[in-house]
Amino acid sequence: HRFSLGASISASITFSYSMIHGLRLTEMDYEAGRINLEKARKKVELDVKKTFYNLLVIDESIKLAEQNYQAAVTRFKQAEANYNSGLVDQYTMLAAQVAMESLKPVIAEIRNGYETLLLSFKTLLGIDLDTPIRLSGSIEPVIHKFDARELSARFLSNRLDVQGLILAQKITDEVWKLEQSNLLPVLTLMYSMDPTFQGDPFGDFWFDKSWKQQTGMFGITLSMSLDNLIPNSAQKNRIYNASLDKEKIRVQLSQALQGAELEIRRIIVGLEKSAKSIEVLKLNVELAEKANQMGQEAYRAGLKDYSQIETTEVNLQEARVNLLKEKYNYLSGLLDLENALNTSLETIRGLGK
Repeated sequence: HRFSLGASISASITFSYSMIHGLRLTEMDYEAGRINLEKARKKVELDVKKTFYNLLVIDESIKLAEQNYQAAVTRFKQAEANYNSGLVDQYTMLAAQVAMESLKPVIAEIRNGYETLLLSFKTLLGIDLDTPIRLSGSIEPVIHKFDARELSARFLSNRLDVQGLILAQKITDEVWKLEQSNLLPVLTLMYSMDPTFQGDPFGDFWFDKSWKQQTGMFGITLSMSLDNLIPNSAQKNRIYNASLDKEKIRVQLSQALQGAELEIRRIIVGLEKSAKSIEVLKLNVELAEKANQMGQEAYRAGLKDYSQIETTEVNLQEARVNLLKEKYNYLSGLLDLENALNTSLETIRGLGK
């Protein structure tokens, strides 16, 4: 018995410059995705920090409002006692009561705002809305002076948007090289073999000389598209478009660097303004506290009625709240500067004067 068993094996590999550029583009696309992910992470981190400090400000505002309310309760009780003793008229007592009662909805509104913002904070953190959390921190910023030029010169390249555009510039350059490489010939190496077994499969050894045509074939091919040699061909247009993309990215990068430097200067100007405002507002609080203290002493001595000291209380409350808000503005500006430079506050403060 004789049988014939045949097999065909072939392999080929193609070499071209476009393969090299394609691998580089794949690596760059991965890096671009990493930068975009880092941008999203930094955005969430900034929102979390700002919300945290905002919650501290609101919590402090609640404490100030409650202190004001307790002081109003004390004044009402004193006015009520004075009225019962015939020392003041009913109007003075009622004015103190109205002032006390009017603070309740104010405190309730501030508390409601705090609870609403706290829910948003939990959402940012990705925790369950019913999970109790306790905030601990300070809104006492350390004032620093910064040199916008020095910060821009040292940290501008750290910005993620700048890094993204620099990478985009490399990608468009690599795409242009890829399109250029498509004009070059393509080298292909090929090897094939088709061995055939002829004999008795039950009596003959399968791996002896019964196999025929064991030599196979090896070939080298060099190919090139003639269409690429034609002016205004599709490939030539792709090269031209790639050149335009390179120029667009170059312009975008230049504009981004200018815009980033402007943003940094704007943030630093805002920080300087807040720093000056904090100093002025601290003085305002001291003056308001002194005026209110003198008014309270005169009120307890019966030298002034409630309507005469009410203004000093309002001024003191406004001064404290305004100082609190300005401290938050300064902290918020520091966070914006940290984000704009993609550099930690510790490093930035190390350059502060």
